[in-house]
Amino acid sequence: MNENEIAGAAKAGVGKAESIAGQILDDPGVELQGDARRVEGSIQQMVGDAQTKIADATDKLTETANKVSEQAREAYATVTERVQQTADQVTPFVKEQPLLALAAAALTGLLLGLVYAGRGPKIIYVRPPRL
Repeated sequence: MNENEIAGAAKAGVGKAESIAGQILDDPGVELQGDARRVEGSIQQMVGDAQTKIADATDKLTETANKVSEQAREAYATVTERVQQTADQVTPFVKEQPLLALAAAALTGLLLGLVYAGRGPKIIYVRPPRL
């Protein structure tokens, strides 16, 4: 509970007591003032409740963002490690046989180009027949 909830509950309680006192004393002014104070206290309680819920939601959102951030860091570290391992394995091969490595890279590039080039739109132009 925050300050608004506590103060609102106190105001609502005092307002209820004041309203009852107005009824007992048959004084409509005191009763009306008590009702107004009770409504004011209830509204302040609702504001405090909303503040508490917003604070809780903010905490949960921050916690979730921290978890996602940590998972992203771990994924980045894993990928970086795997890339470094692959580079460590490929580097000696490239140093020992640079021409073979160049040919393998060119062949891989050619194959990837053929695969992706086959996916594009095909445009066929048809001439109308001459009459």
